Amino acid sequence: ARRALAATPLFAGLEPETLQALVENLALISLERGEHLFREGDPGDALYVIVEGEVSVQAEGPPRVEMTRLGPGAFIGEVALMTDQPHAATVTAVITAELLRIDRVTLSRVLADHGDVLRPILRFVRDRLVDRWTRTSPLFRPFNDQQRAELAAKFNFLEIDTGTKLLTSGVRPDGLYIVLAGQFMVQRAGVTIATLGAGDLIGETAL
Repeated sequence: ARRALAATPLFAGLEPETLQALVENLALISLERGEHLFREGDPGDALYVIVEGEVSVQAEGPPRVEMTRLGPGAFIGEVALMTDQPHAATVTAVITAELLRIDRVTLSRVLADHGDVLRPILRFVRDRLVDRWTRTSPLFRPFNDQQRAELAAKFNFLEIDTGTKLLTSGVRPDGLYIVLAGQFMVQRAGVTIATLGAGDLIGETAL
């Protein structure tokens, strides 16, 4: 478990005591070929690190799209875990696979004592959300993998206070936003016509 975590980009460079705190609270998950780890829409309550094997990550659509395949050292579930939203994709074992499961309570405890872990997690959450949109939205369909990666790196983190207007009707937007956590109301003439949450795009139509 310690070797697997140390080889994962998300946890590489952690202090030994931080790594040990994670190792002591892990569960080992085994999947047979074709078995689902979770389905799109399932509650997200854990982060998974792949130790052996390979899994397929699919957006159900329609149409269903295989977004990527992940192998040893990769991790999944961090978007749903950090945003407290249902899983945005289905994950299925391509071959027999073993994964380490880190639940929300354990990760929260580690983050409370080692806040430096939060920034890389948020960076990976950002990259995964951007990657999902660039692979499934018609807006980004012409992009290749290199362009998607370059686009993801250009997004900046923003903390928006409650009540702040992000965009105003009639005013040209200054960029494209993807919600990591929290909710935004879309209003027209003072009437709320939609509520946007984690994973939603803001400003893409005007952009």
